[in-house]
Amino acid sequence: KEGMLDKAEESYRKASSKQQNPVAQYNLGNTLYKKEKTQDAIDSYNASAANTTDVETKTKALYNKGVLYHKNNQLNEAVEAYK
Repeated sequence: KEGMLDKAEESYRKASSKQQNPVAQYNLGNTLYKKEKTQDAIDSYNASAANTTDVETKTKALYNKGVLYHKNNQLNEAVEAYK
C-alpha cells in the first residue's frame, strides 16, 4: 500500500508542477493525508482551493483541510476551514 501511495504522490506532484492543476493538488492532498503528512496535505488543499473556480473542488478541499485540523485538535482552524 505504501508503495502505491508513493507512486500516487509522485504522479500528482508531476501533474500539478506542470501547471496549477487544482484537481491534482486536491488528489495530492488526499494522498498525503493517507500518508499522515498533515501539513503537506493542508498545503495541497490550500493550493487546490486557491487555484480553482470549480465550487465542488474548492468545497472538498476546504472540507478535508477542516477535517485534518479537527483531527489535530486545532479547532479554531477547523472552524475557519469549514466556513
